[in-house]
Amino acid sequence: MAVSQQPDLFGASPAPSVPDPKAQLYKDLVKLGDMIGDGLADEPGGAWIRRDYKRVAKALGHGMPRRNNGAAINAAVCRFLEANKCQCGGPLKQTRSGAMRVVCGSCCKTMQLKASKAPTVG
Repeated sequence: MAVSQQPDLFGASPAPSVPDPKAQLYKDLVKLGDMIGDGLADEPGGAWIRRDYKRVAKALGHGMPRRNNGAAINAAVCRFLEANKCQCGGPLKQTRSGAMRVVCGSCCKTMQLKASKAPTVG
């Protein structure tokens, strides 16, 4: 007597299981995160752990979005322009919005401004 398989409750055949293409990336992300948590990334020769973690996280779509600091940069450059003039005496102008570069209107000399961190109170 042949034994027949009983159909499932809904009468449908089970769908074939498709492996998740990102499953290995998630495993790698967890493994690298555990290594960072254990402090292995802070030891000599452990810099590759943080690099790989960032690479895998970005591949999974967990990357950090770029911050738009254009308004703060424009305000800082505006304060610089009010207080300074070119060595030739000509007016300075910001090259484009969000840029830390200024150009003289007379001699066309360009200057790159340096970003400084705000002092921490502590």
